[in-house]
Amino acid sequence: MKRSADYILTELAGSPYLCPVGQGVVKRRRHLALNRTSLFLWKSLAGNEDFSSLTKDEAARFLADSLQKNEHDLPPVEELVQDMHSFLDTMLRFGVLEEETVPVLPPSSWFRIGRVILKVEGKPYLLTGEMEPFRINGPAVPDLIVSFEDPLLIRDPELQIVRIDEGFLFQFPDSVRIESIRMSADGKQAFVRLCGFEDTLMQDDLFHALRLLVSYTAQKKKELFLHSASLLYKGKAWLFSAPSGTGKSTHTALWKKLFSNEVEDINGDLNLLSLNENSSVSVEGIPWNGTSGIYRNGEFPLGGIVFLHQAAENHVGKLSSKEGCLALLQRIISPFWTKPLLEKNIALVEKIADAVPMFSLSCTKDDEAAILMRKKIDELT
Repeated sequence: MKRSADYILTELAGSPYLCPVGQGVVKRRRHLALNRTSLFLWKSLAGNEDFSSLTKDEAARFLADSLQKNEHDLPPVEELVQDMHSFLDTMLRFGVLEEETVPVLPPSSWFRIGRVILKVEGKPYLLTGEMEPFRINGPAVPDLIVSFEDPLLIRDPELQIVRIDEGFLFQFPDSVRIESIRMSADGKQAFVRLCGFEDTLMQDDLFHALRLLVSYTAQKKKELFLHSASLLYKGKAWLFSAPSGTGKSTHTALWKKLFSNEVEDINGDLNLLSLNENSSVSVEGIPWNGTSGIYRNGEFPLGGIVFLHQAAENHVGKLSSKEGCLALLQRIISPFWTKPLLEKNIALVEKIADAVPMFSLSCTKDDEAAILMRKKIDELT
């Protein structure tokens, strides 16, 4: 068994979570809250130096033994082992753990070919049998070191992100006008390699690529992109966030129909949240707006965020700071390619969740949904 690269252990609003990172976000992996026992089990398993060589049965037995040393009044050991099997099954089902399919082999191999001492670091199982007669005992002082890396952070039909020494390399498999973009790690410079004709297709591809670049640099300035529609109401921006097709455009359209003299559009699909020095939050105008055609420039104080869910009846509830953090983290589209980038997002959503009210609105497509939400907002003033 082995740990998946799709998850990291971190804290969200003071509670331990296994959070998806990089390709895990692309795969829409779930965020998993850990209680005291599951946190202990995870840390015990992760701290086992032989973890990757354990079978599922061996891992279950190891966890049962670890728990018995740490807890009292536990069930019989065989029953406890079955409980540990259930825990491992859960981790496997969510993709936190993976079955080890590659045999554990020595991490490095040495070979002498002529006068050249060759060291191969990692993946020795990829070497063909022809290399065996040239193997020597190591360690030795190598003349040539060959290392295998897997720098691909994101693999998606529309985007691939590779870590390079200078920063990141973005590749766009579906684009016929942009070959790649290299971006420095500090986010201050990007080099675009174009191909094909300089036409409207190139303009469109470049427009969407710029959002990716800006989102990386904006994160360094304590700004996050949130998938949401926004309205200006009573001098403040109110954001309505939901997965595509859930009805955020439908809901904001109800506001504009019912309260046309009191609301203004800001953006129909995407909003940039800026954390200010005084811990307040602003919404900044941006040009990217999905297919809504609704956008404007400007800066607006954030009143709050509403997370929409389709339902047969209308109901609104205020989210706790912890609930708001998780809801925000699942809807932002700022960089999540590496653990440090994900942790930047977590730190920002925690501050935003403390700064503004957030609501969960189970709603229909009827006028009453907007009337109910407006009433709840008015109660705050």
